[in-house]
Amino acid sequence: MTHSWQFWHRWLGVLSCIGLILWGLSGISHPIMTRVQPVPAAFQPPAQHLDLKAAIAPAQLLPQHGIHALNQLSVHVLDGKPAYRVVTDMRKPALWLDARSGQRIEHADRDYAIQLARHYTHWRQRQVVDARWITGFSTQYPAVQRLLPVWQITFEGDDRPRAYIDNGQIRLATLSDRRRDLFSAWFHFGHNWGFLDSVPGLQVPLAGLVLSAILISAISGLVLALRRRGGGRQHGVRRVHRQLGLAVALATLLLASSGLLHLMVSAEQAQRAMPLASSTITLADLQAAPWQALAEQSLRQLTLLQLGGKPYWLWQSTSAATPRSQVGVLAQESKPAKAADTKATHGNATLAKATLGKDAHAEHGGHANHGRLPNAWAADQPVVFDLPMLAIARLQLAMLTGRPVADFGHTSVVHKFGGEYGFIFKRLPVVRIDSLLADGQHYYIEPATGVLAAQIEPMDRFEGWVFAYLHKWVFADANKTLRDLLVSLFALGNVVLGVLGMLLFLRRK
Repeated sequence: MTHSWQFWHRWLGVLSCIGLILWGLSGISHPIMTRVQPVPAAFQPPAQHLDLKAAIAPAQLLPQHGIHALNQLSVHVLDGKPAYRVVTDMRKPALWLDARSGQRIEHADRDYAIQLARHYTHWRQRQVVDARWITGFSTQYPAVQRLLPVWQITFEGDDRPRAYIDNGQIRLATLSDRRRDLFSAWFHFGHNWGFLDSVPGLQVPLAGLVLSAILISAISGLVLALRRRGGGRQHGVRRVHRQLGLAVALATLLLASSGLLHLMVSAEQAQRAMPLASSTITLADLQAAPWQALAEQSLRQLTLLQLGGKPYWLWQSTSAATPRSQVGVLAQESKPAKAADTKATHGNATLAKATLGKDAHAEHGGHANHGRLPNAWAADQPVVFDLPMLAIARLQLAMLTGRPVADFGHTSVVHKFGGEYGFIFKRLPVVRIDSLLADGQHYYIEPATGVLAAQIEPMDRFEGWVFAYLHKWVFADANKTLRDLLVSLFALGNVVLGVLGMLLFLRRK
């Protein structure tokens, strides 16, 4: 029986050596990479106040520039003045128009990205040497960043510091430089096995095979060590290999098993990922009353969305003590209404009531956030609704999944990363929506873009816990330096173990 364990340990150990060395060395590089990468100077977007009282309505201005349909429309402050950012092709930089004069602003999307890059970084006094529109992931901007398209703003300096900016949501995607590029490329090569990117059908099965070999080799090595304990002295490389194997055995089993589970669950997640859909908004659907109401408000954010085939405004007020996101219906049939009537009599009220549910009353301190905007309509104008963010997200998710709103239960706004919705998902704020079906799924949707940021199943939650505690050792986050040192030492021990095992195999042959 001992010879059988020895056979499996020897031959699977040869296969394991490759994985131990690659995963061990690349794992050691990760905590180094997190320490040498550039750190943002700011974590919140610049404050802006949208003064739209003298602005030309988009429905009036955009047709003058030959635009009758678009994918995205948002309002920003550029050089102290309000401007429309218009996206008609997701593959190209946005068109910018001065909201007051109506004139096109040349190179404004690039200039705005540079303005944001200076806000978010410590490189505000450095010259910009390159500004590049990025529509695909690369080794410098890997898929783990998730956000596309973005602007890559490169500043002067031998380290080639770069900021990646998402103009549409006024956010920083990530910062990088030459040092981070080096570590990131090595981590992708050694930990994610990027050398097999060209053959994705082989990447996951081969990595899974090697991880399985590591697990069996570690278990067989433990069995051999325990059976031979006190059964004769070993010397030289063999003795060091045995003692080191015992010392790192637990870490090897934890890291390999959690890595194998992560590999399998990640592959399954990739297969059910929903593609990013870009909706088309027709300007003919825009009406004057909602815009006139919004132009009189004190706003810090204003974006045009599409829900159920109709355009809506998503805005954030600056007048409230706690700013909140809201939506006004833009596409309605004209219907007379009495100014004293506090109930929406328009046909879209059905849509509002269906999507609000009990969550409308739970948001914003227990007050339902729907009804009409002050001074937003007159007796001969359409009714304007005011829907909370939770209702928006429920409707967006229903359209993305093709399921009725009744399938979704509790909703809540998520303002920070943590738990099952970690930093890897990148997008904030998002709304978590729980499924009422037996699948137990949690959905995280970003209302400002309509993007499904994450879809978490029960197995995903279990794998996330396993990966966090058994692979990344977050239980030791109280002292991250000590945690990184311990993980690196055990990873290095596995590298040395693999090298010694290979030496023993070659010596025997």
